Amino acid sequence: MPIGQPIANLRCYVLDAHLQLVPVGVPGELMVSGIQLARGYLKRPDLTAEKFIANPFAGGDHVHSRLYRTGAVPPLTWWIRMS
Repeated sequence: MPIGQPIANLRCYVLDAHLQLVPVGVPGELMVSGIQLARGYLKRPDLTAEKFIANPFAGGDHVHSRLYRTGAVPPLTWWIRMS
């Protein structure tokens, strides 16, 4: 049963500590990019630098030029449903 609807211009990545995509079933950190991403944390440049990083997969795509590090590790059940 689907919940909600897809969000336009949103990309989700599961990456390892070296910002490389992980294979299906391998744990990694969930990171998102898209036009709806904030510019950063208000009056918190330290936290902004930690959480908002350059997107190594963006190429010349300005909309997806930054990634937000969520800190979340998606559960294995995500992989099972996506496979």
